[in-house]
Amino acid sequence: MKLLETQCAYCANSTTDELLDFGFDGSSFSVGDCEKGYSMYITSETPSNFPVSLEVLHWDDTLHRNVTVVRFVPKYCPFCGREIVENKNFLKQKLRKGNKNA
Repeated sequence: MKLLETQCAYCANSTTDELLDFGFDGSSFSVGDCEKGYSMYITSETPSNFPVSLEVLHWDDTLHRNVTVVRFVPKYCPFCGREIVENKNFLKQKLRKGNKNA
């Protein structure tokens, strides 16, 4: 992905980068250190989920895959400090549609 000078690789998503479309299925960057069996990512996702979030995952031996333990939806990007207005807009749209579990 080619970023504009003002874009951050961590919080760029289809609402901030005209080269990405809403069919973009998301990306994840591993960040931080975690205990064995856990991992932490900053994710940029499709419009069906929060555009930017931090997730902590844990490997589940029974399911044979990572499961989300914690999802944090930041107001500002922890790397560049940009206000992530698309998260706020996403939440407003979800609440307007009656999905209060967003």
